[in-house]
Amino acid sequence: MRMSLLRALVLAGVPLVLLVMCGCATGPKPSDMPESPAAPLPQDDFGEELDSPPITEESISETMMMKRHAQVEVFGGVAVPVTGNFELGPVFGIKGQIEALKNVYWGISFDWTELTVGDQVSDLGTIDIESADPDQWFERADKYNFLLTLDYDIPLSKDFLGKNKPLDFRVGLAPGATIIMGEEDSLIKSSGYQIEPFYGFLLRTGVSLRWEFVQHFLVTFGIGYDYVYPNTVEVQTPDGSTRALSGDIDFGNLLFLGGISARF
Repeated sequence: MRMSLLRALVLAGVPLVLLVMCGCATGPKPSDMPESPAAPLPQDDFGEELDSPPITEESISETMMMKRHAQVEVFGGVAVPVTGNFELGPVFGIKGQIEALKNVYWGISFDWTELTVGDQVSDLGTIDIESADPDQWFERADKYNFLLTLDYDIPLSKDFLGKNKPLDFRVGLAPGATIIMGEEDSLIKSSGYQIEPFYGFLLRTGVSLRWEFVQHFLVTFGIGYDYVYPNTVEVQTPDGSTRALSGDIDFGNLLFLGGISARF
């Protein structure tokens, strides 16, 4: 009886032992842990994901003014008349500006141009001075220009001919005034006439290239045009009266300029 009971207990316990052994052999079942979610992308006010480069001082400075720059430029070149009897003349000037908006500069400018005349009244071989063109009454003249400047720089390259050597294309507009102090031709002077100083309005347009060849210093090359109004000249006659010369005179000219600019 006892042997039968013991045998029954052993036989009943064998499946349980085998089940435990199989369970231990397979090892614990890995748990299904949720993956950590990726960091959400930044969104705008409408819930749209933003896809933009990192916000750095360099990226912001490309579209926004980080610092208000000031510029001082000295320039020179040649003035080329487009009509009349004036000849090529030298130009020298200085310009000071401050950055009002990103790449937008405004300021003041002053320059001087020497005007000379090729065919003067005394070269015509006639004593009929009234038949001469108004500019032929001059032997030479000094032209002084006072301008308010407005320029816009368009970046072309950040590394032109070297690292951190930007190249800009500039478009400019400058209204102002011009004063022309003339010296009469010898025949005009001997006839008792005197040319009155000329005061007029001047509008200068121009384009240029500006290259920062070393930090804070730029070399500039450009072309422009001066429009001058009015187109009449007055003279004082031998009897002391003043009258305008017949015919138009053009004090406008093309400008070919180069200069050095300091920007801080």
